[in-house]
Formats: sequence, C-alpha cells, structure tokens
Amino acid sequence: MIRSAAKNYKGVAVVVDPDDYKKIQAELKDSGGYISLGTLFRLSVKAFQHTCEYDSVIFNYLKNKTGSFDNSDISIRDYLDIDCSSAGKEMEDNFRYSDGNFKDSLGLNLKKIQNLRYGENPHQKASYYKYIDTGTDNFAGARQLQGKELSYNNILDGNAAFGIVKEFATPCVAVIKHNNPCGAAAAQSVEEAYKKAYQCDPVSAFGSVVACNMEWTAEAAKFMLDKYVEVLIAPDFDQQALKILAERQNLRILKMDFELNTYIDSINSDDFKLEKVDIKSVDGGLLVQDLDEGPDSKKDMKVVTSVEPDPAKWNDLLFGWQIVKSVKSNAIVLAVNNSTVGIGAGQMSRIDAAEIAIRKSNGRCKNSIMASDAFFPFEDVAELAAKNGITAIIQPGGSIRDKEVIESCNKNKIPMVFTGKRHFRH
Repeated sequence: MIRSAAKNYKGVAVVVDPDDYKKIQAELKDSGGYISLGTLFRLSVKAFQHTCEYDSVIFNYLKNKTGSFDNSDISIRDYLDIDCSSAGKEMEDNFRYSDGNFKDSLGLNLKKIQNLRYGENPHQKASYYKYIDTGTDNFAGARQLQGKELSYNNILDGNAAFGIVKEFATPCVAVIKHNNPCGAAAAQSVEEAYKKAYQCDPVSAFGSVVACNMEWTAEAAKFMLDKYVEVLIAPDFDQQALKILAERQNLRILKMDFELNTYIDSINSDDFKLEKVDIKSVDGGLLVQDLDEGPDSKKDMKVVTSVEPDPAKWNDLLFGWQIVKSVKSNAIVLAVNNSTVGIGAGQMSRIDAAEIAIRKSNGRCKNSIMASDAFFPFEDVAELAAKNGITAIIQPGGSIRDKEVIESCNKNKIPMVFTGKRHFRH
C-alpha cells in the first residue's frame, strides 16, 4: 500500500517518518490546508526509500537461508535523507527539459491567493496567484503582519524591491517607486542603509515601497515614521520596531520566509545556474526567459583603459553594477560608498538617462562611479561623465564605437570596466 501511494504521490500524501508530522502540520497551517507538489514528491521518495530498505532486509534474510546464491547485478543503494521542511527542488521542472531548454508546451498550475481591489488602474480587475508547487520561501509566500490590503502595484514593487536587497550579504535597503529603485544602499546597519537609500531621491521616495534583507530595527522604524511609505518588507522585525510602526496603521508590513546566508551561498557557488523564470504576457501568448538573478563575477570583467580603478572604486563599481540591472532600460546608476546618488531610468536614449541621473544627484555625482546596463553607442555619455566629475565607469562594452569611448576615458583619466554582460530590463 505504501508503494502504491508513493506511485500516486500527486494525489496522496504518504508519510512513513514521524519526524515529518510537524513539518507537514506547519505547511498545512501556512498554506490554508494545502500540501505542495514538491512536498508530496519528497514524501514519495522517502516512502520508496522505506520500502526499499524493508525489501532489502527480506532479501538479505532469504539469501542467507539458501545453500548457494549467485552474485547479482542488483545493488541496494543508500539513499539520501529527504527533507520535507521546504518544497520544490526535487520535483520536475515545470518549464524546462532536463537539458535546460524550455518545454514545447506548458501547463501552469496556479492557485489564487486573493482578489485585488483592482489592477494597475481602478478600471482593471486583478487577482493574485501563486504556483501550486511552490513553498513559502519566496515573495508570494510572504506573510502580512499589518496594514491595508495589498494592491497590484504594491505586489509588483515589493517583488522588485526584495529582488534587489536579497543579493547583498551586508545590510541593504532599496526604495522602490513604479518598479524602479529611487535609492539603494548597503551599510553597516539597517538604519544607515535606509537613510542613504532614502537620501538618494527623497522626492521620489514619497509613497514608495521599502525592502531590507535583514531584520528591521527600531532605529530604522523611527527614521521611517514621518515618511509616507506604502509597503515595508523584511525577513524579520524587531518587536520594538513593530510597536513603533503600529502608529502607521495603513502601512503594509510583509515578513519574508527567507534565509539570507543560504541564498547568498547559493548564488555565489560555482554550480549556480539560472533556474527561476520571468514571464511576460503578450497578445495571444507568453514570453518566458531565465530570471536575471545573481551577481556577476569580477574575474569575468576587464579594465579596458590605461588607468585602473583603485580598491574603493572597484567596490563602488561592483555595487553600481549590481543595482543597475534592476533599473528599467535605458538605465544609468551613479554610486559612491555603496550608495546610489543618482538614477536615470527607463529612457529611450542613454544620454538622456545619464543626464537625469546627474541632475537628480544634485551635485553628489562628483567622485561617484557610473554604471550603465548596456554599452555606450557613442562617446557622449563618457564625455558627460568627465564634465561632471564622475571618476569611474562600468558597462558591458560591445559597441562598434568602443574604441572612441575608451579613448575619451583615457583622455579624461577615467578608468572603465567592461563586464561583457548586458542587463536590459523592460
């Protein structure tokens, strides 16, 4: 019966290990009475392990009862313990074949989380869904602790905000408006990171969504108290911080089920590969691509100018490069001391994005670095950077005019790094 149940795992939860009881109970409670397909699969594997061990005991007992028994090619393998505390990694990929290519046909299985008041605008109906086979360690699994009902735009901006901060190992805060960061910073404390991120563009931060990769502290809560923030997202919250923020009854607070160290280890491991997907709707169909996730390695980058960045500049270049991939194209980010000081987002020309970033910096662009999500088609952006005191540039390279851009940087003694990788975002 156990083997039969395991074979039909999509409709049966077969439990052979008492240690799994509490884990399943917790998942049922968190999901409203539902066990994910990933957990069902893991329980099935553990059940097959159990029957395999049972059969091997019988086999070895009977084998020893015979006078002679020829050697068999059948081997009894020692299977790994199966952890049912989270779901999804062992299950079949819904989008890809085993060779990594996307499937010829897709059948997406989703469950409604809630109806939303409306979509991007009041005349558009909207609902919020999650994949049936996903666990709670993702944005759709976040738990709301206080505040008004989430809106469509809150969810989009919240996902974008946490997508930025979760890739930093030190305290990081992102301030998001209309799916673009209007500020982001990494610092020694959550309070300092929030202050720096907010100060990048305080005007745009009005009505923003804020995310942090670490526990939200009382000090950060005090700094937030007099600001209009729609949503605050973090993996945990200091109890005093929650008491302070309770004064803002409409503020939506989301707690993520997220282990920062585990995630950082995974995206920095040698065997990391893009597995999550990014889906966009088109008239009559869908576009599916790998999610642009994880940091780019410094060892794959190349200094193409005669002057090299010093260690402090390298640090800011890598920070700016990490942020610019989350800005709508054409995108320019200006940064200094692990903090953005100017962001130009969503422009049809790169020179316009650069001019906006410089204008928004209010003079703080001097001694900053410039990060560009795609190559410079002309030398005009490099010349603009030099005129405004920008002291290092990072960009993918690959333009037919790269030589002219490099010559401009050499002339102005600006070190420039080519990453070899573009980060368009639409």
